[in-house]
Amino acid sequence: MKRSVTIELLEEHKNATFYTLRFTDEADSEFEKFWAKFSKSHSVDCHLLSYWMERIGNEGTSHPFFRDEGGVFVKAIPFQPSNLRLYCYIIERTFLLFGGGGKKNTRTFQDDPILNEQVNFVRKTGNKILRYLDKDKIMVDGNKLTGKLTFDIKL
Repeated sequence: MKRSVTIELLEEHKNATFYTLRFTDEADSEFEKFWAKFSKSHSVDCHLLSYWMERIGNEGTSHPFFRDEGGVFVKAIPFQPSNLRLYCYIIERTFLLFGGGGKKNTRTFQDDPILNEQVNFVRKTGNKILRYLDKDKIMVDGNKLTGKLTFDIKL
């Protein structure tokens, strides 16, 4: 199944710019849906996520703040012990693409259909962005991504 997705600016920081994914037929981004679902029921974990996001923004994406998940560029935060996972994709050492995530109740994300779907979505979208960067369909302009930020992705 193909769906149209838009890459949207989430936050700009000193050493990293955060983007999120939004399906064009939905009002909320994947990050907004994650936050709405977990910010009250998992407030301690979400506070920890906010802390790590701020730190990553100030110190950059090359620091080992992440859990390795599903490939070289696919990561999860928080780094510290937590059952909540927010999946992201590192692009060009300056950009971090946030997808969704969820509560980890299994040994690996692959064992949970929801988390596995989230990781695969972030991976496929991040890989497509890298291909678009190589073909100059998406460009880096300072600390922003420009160009074709809406495209179809096969899920």
